[in-house]
Amino acid sequence: MSQDSAALEEFGNQFVKWYYNKFNQVKEDIIPLYRPESLVTFQENMITGLMPNGRLSIEDKILSESLKYMMKSPTTWTIQPSISNTVLICVQGTCKMTPEEAEELGFFENFIIGMEEGNFVILNQIFSTSSV
Repeated sequence: MSQDSAALEEFGNQFVKWYYNKFNQVKEDIIPLYRPESLVTFQENMITGLMPNGRLSIEDKILSESLKYMMKSPTTWTIQPSISNTVLICVQGTCKMTPEEAEELGFFENFIIGMEEGNFVILNQIFSTSSV
C-alpha cells in the first residue's frame, strides 16, 4: 500500500464508506475481506479461525441473528500507515441494534488492513460500543 499521505487518506475514506455501506446493506459482501487468521474482537469477545463446517468464525458472527439488523453510522475516522505495509483505520460513530431502536449507542472500531495476493484484507478489527 502506498505510504503517500494523499493516497492513504483516499484509500481510508473509500474503505470506510464501502465497509459501512456494505455492513448496513449486504453484510455478506464484507466476508471476503476476512481470512482464517484475521483476529476480530467484538465487545471483548475474540473471534478468529474456522468453524468445524469450514466457514470463517467471523462469518457466523457477522451473519448472526444478533447483528442482522444492526446499523453503523461512522462520523469520524483517522487513517495512519502502519508496519509491514499495513494501514490502521480508527472509526467513531453511532449504531443501532435494530431500526426501531430509539437509543443510539456510540461505537469505536479499529481496523488493520493489509494486502494478500493483490486484495485488501482485514487482519485485525476491534469493535466496542459506549454510551453517547
